[in-house]
Amino acid sequence: MSQEAEMSMRSPRKTSLDFSSQLQAQSNITSITTVLDNVQQQHKYTNNKCVRCLTHALATRPAYLLEFVDKLALYICHHETGELRESRSFVKAQHNFLSCMERLYKAAEKSSRRPSETITSIAAAAASAMMDAEDDMTDASSGSERVDGAMLSPVEPTQAEVVLPILCQVMHKLVGQDALEGSILLKWYAQGSNVSEVLRDDESARFRDGLANFMTWLEMVEEDEEDEEEDCDEDFDDDACDES
Repeated sequence: MSQEAEMSMRSPRKTSLDFSSQLQAQSNITSITTVLDNVQQQHKYTNNKCVRCLTHALATRPAYLLEFVDKLALYICHHETGELRESRSFVKAQHNFLSCMERLYKAAEKSSRRPSETITSIAAAAASAMMDAEDDMTDASSGSERVDGAMLSPVEPTQAEVVLPILCQVMHKLVGQDALEGSILLKWYAQGSNVSEVLRDDESARFRDGLANFMTWLEMVEEDEEDEEEDCDEDFDDDACDES
């Protein structure tokens, strides 16, 4: 049995995972794009499904998403036939993308490996006890900070903290390409940014905190556009009055 026939007989979820695995196995952006286009053409995947598979495959390489903004914009704005989405389908495609962003952040949370506060406290106490026992220990040449006798190394950012600014950049670019509507984003944010319901309350809170600055900017942009539309309406009325 051919690979294509075998894939067509599998469940939709299994096929999606296979597709994501194929994409994830690629070593560079060009090969990812080639596989993405070929598999979509062979198996007639919808653009929404391609968005899900692509974001799932790039969960371990989220920075690559910035290279696929044009592709994502195409998928969100158009059907797989190339036709521009009608209003209802466009809204659904945006929600699909935002759900993918939540799942991508969830994957980043899972891969974060910062020690818990309890383990950190125990380690600091043990280090302090050791250094108290060695009176001749000095840290004059060390670049680390010292608190109550404990050596504190710089804390590396978690994967979740690394992913958040990337997601904001991707959404910012998609807004600029009219692939995401500001009103949809702001409503999604106001309702908890968890339409997929995959995020725990604490994860959702961190996710929203990371999006806060971007959403504040977006809200200001939306307000400015509304003001401009009102000014245009007033100008139109004035012109109409002058002509009468």
